[in-house]
Amino acid sequence: MTQTEILQRLDQLPPDIQQQALAYLDALIQQHAPKTSPDLTQPKRTPGILAGKIWMSDDFDAPLEDFQDYT
Repeated sequence: MTQTEILQRLDQLPPDIQQQALAYLDALIQQHAPKTSPDLTQPKRTPGILAGKIWMSDDFDAPLEDFQDYT
C-alpha cells in the first residue's frame, strides 16, 4: 500500500474517524520508534559514595523508655 492509497482512504473517512486514525498512527510511531539512549546530561552514579557517612546507634532496637507503660 502506498502513501497515496493511505491518503485516499483517509479522505473517505469522516473527520472524527480521521482523528482516531491519527491517534492510532501516533501510537504506532511511538511503539516502533528506536529506543533512545539514557540522558547523558545526568552524571553517572558511583556506588558506595556515601560509605561510612551513615551510622546507627548500637541500641537502635532497644525498647524506648517512653513506651514502658504499654509493654
